Amino acid sequence: ILSPIIEMAKQTASSPGNYQSVWAELVKLADSANRPAPLIGYSDGEGVKYQDSIGVKFFTKDALKKRMKRSGAIAP
Repeated sequence: ILSPIIEMAKQTASSPGNYQSVWAELVKLADSANRPAPLIGYSDGEGVKYQDSIGVKFFTKDALKKRMKRSGAIAP
């Protein structure tokens, strides 16, 4: 559900292969007034807040790092 949003963040990140750069853009998207669905906000200490079919969940910086490593987007 977050794949398109992560791709959006990569496109605007200064370094698309750096999870910290992508994270910064993801937080900007979540905090923006016109945030894309399924994002519903950002909570310091919890992560990017989003809604899926089950309910509200949080996506963390660590989860992004792991996801980018698995996909080969960043070196292990």
